[in-house]
Amino acid sequence: IVNNAKITISDGSLDVSSNYDINYIAGNITVLRRPINIYTLDKEKLYDGTELINHEYFIDKGEGLYDLLPGHTLDIINNTSITNVVYDYLGNVCGISNEIETIKVMNGLMPVTNNYEIFYTPGILTINPRIFVVETFDYTKEFDGVSFFELDEQLFIIHQSDGFATGEYVSNILYGNYDVCVGIHPMDIIFTIINSKRVDVTNNYKFEITYGDLEITGEE
Repeated sequence: IVNNAKITISDGSLDVSSNYDINYIAGNITVLRRPINIYTLDKEKLYDGTELINHEYFIDKGEGLYDLLPGHTLDIINNTSITNVVYDYLGNVCGISNEIETIKVMNGLMPVTNNYEIFYTPGILTINPRIFVVETFDYTKEFDGVSFFELDEQLFIIHQSDGFATGEYVSNILYGNYDVCVGIHPMDIIFTIINSKRVDVTNNYKFEITYGDLEITGEE
């Protein structure tokens, strides 16, 4: 706003302003927005088929930043949620940003958000996969050009696991290797896990496998 002023020149108690040709340049009075930085917090859990949400946050009071003025409160909506394991392009678990949808600063029932310069730094929500430590057994078969196949017998043992999430189970198991040539190859195993709605949730499980030998005999 313009800093208007009225100037009076006095001689003792006598106003003598009329004897002067007064020129003045008005300055400006500026109220700067109060900078605050809001952090949403990280949170993680083992996959269990349910949403992970975290509404927790804190205000950073570091150098050049401030807290809210007394009587002012934050009204924050952050409904970011994650249910399944998220991987980056390298196959590492990475999570998602805990984003804020709206931020309001209130003085009682009156919004005063425009008086603040608001920054925010999102935390990370992470779902970790359920781990199964598996060992496959040796197996021999005749060459047939088929990479993966089903068997009536169980050719693996689970040494350690986080178990299955409630209502989830193995619907199919395949053994084999992508190399179908005659010779000895690692005995790989592929599990398909579904939930009670018959949705494939295998991506939420990680299998650490010690491979037996798959020997393919005969002629190609």
